[in-house]
Amino acid sequence: MKTNMNSFIIYALCLVFVPSGCQKGSENENNSSYSLSFEQVLEITKREGICGGSSVGFLSAISGFLYGGYYETNGSDFWHDRFQCQLNASNCEEYLRCKELDLERSCDAGIEPWSSVACVDDTTLERCYRVIGLGSFIQTVDCVPYYSDSDQMCVEDDASNIGCTSGECPTDDPYADWCEKDVLMNCFQGLLRKRDCKERGLKCREATDQNGFLYAFCGTGEECPNEAPFCQGNRLTNCDANTHTEVVSYIDCDKKISGFICSEMDSWGWCGMPEEVDECEPGLINCDGDVAEICYFGKLITVDCSTFEDATCYKTPDDYPNSDLIMCISK
Repeated sequence: MKTNMNSFIIYALCLVFVPSGCQKGSENENNSSYSLSFEQVLEITKREGICGGSSVGFLSAISGFLYGGYYETNGSDFWHDRFQCQLNASNCEEYLRCKELDLERSCDAGIEPWSSVACVDDTTLERCYRVIGLGSFIQTVDCVPYYSDSDQMCVEDDASNIGCTSGECPTDDPYADWCEKDVLMNCFQGLLRKRDCKERGLKCREATDQNGFLYAFCGTGEECPNEAPFCQGNRLTNCDANTHTEVVSYIDCDKKISGFICSEMDSWGWCGMPEEVDECEPGLINCDGDVAEICYFGKLITVDCSTFEDATCYKTPDDYPNSDLIMCISK
């Protein structure tokens, strides 16, 4: 069976944010409970940088929140409680403990960050989590709520792959994906993960892309008239990334970020401020002392880094390859 590995890579990257069912452009009106506000996303991104949890930066986090379904909890009490814990933390030690990190247990020498270390029991995984500037520590993962899947268990297979899984993949292709009714099945290195599309108001769909690769995704079942994202009123409509034949999501621009509307240029849609009320100079990415300033599609976004752990703003130099990285860091 041929499969599209790119679709799995996109899914795997999304797992960093909310593994319980991340779906590109996941603003579906049927199931938006517990989603964080834009202001809360900025606050968690600020704390991630200060506490060494990641170096994603504000621009990537904003785009991920707006278009990629990052920070959506999909009705999960587990993820709602974790995000609230991170928002309520008064310092970095409390913040990191919200992510089930044991700061007294460093990873053994030679273990790669993000590697799974051991199964503690049938449903509990220990893995090595890297904290930038501090080192790597043991993180405990309860497989069932982490992936919002009651069939999840912790296993170590014959090839010494350790991880949370819904079982062994019934195919020789380690990156296969397919549908079982409205459940999207994904394989990764022989381990199985499941996503219930129906919980998001979607259907599991199978298709073949231009290269003949079979892939599966959560979609609406509605035919897509355009290859590129397009506007329907103030709603941005996205089509599946491989064949562009089916609508996979709708994003209500103003519900995501206040003041945003859906606009099109050269048959490509996006969310941003109306042109006549732009609040800032396009391309503005700047640190004004401890304050990060970003012009994101006409909206001026400011984040005061000093309000948590007396941190400061950092931007990569203009001659760096990733010169638009801006984030909060510890002084």
